[in-house]
Amino acid sequence: EDANLNIVQTAWGDSGVYVCSVVSSQDLSGNGEDYTEVIVLDWLLVVLVVLGFFLLLLLIGICWCQCCPHTCCCYVSCPCCPERCCCPRALYEA
Repeated sequence: EDANLNIVQTAWGDSGVYVCSVVSSQDLSGNGEDYTEVIVLDWLLVVLVVLGFFLLLLLIGICWCQCCPHTCCCYVSCPCCPERCCCPRALYEA
């Protein structure tokens, strides 16, 4: 049968990896004991990881759209600043 794991009232900073011991007296076919790991993520950690990912995308977008050095815009069209390009216009349109 399924078992329910109930973690009540956790305090600030209780995130981490917990090793839980599972003991079953109804398991007649095995040894009746096992261990499992439970990962508890703090909501602040999840928010910081998502925010860091978006900041990384923003940084890549800013660096890409500054169009310097010219190799980043001569061959790849930059949608957020198509008029700013360090390349000669003839090379950019070719």
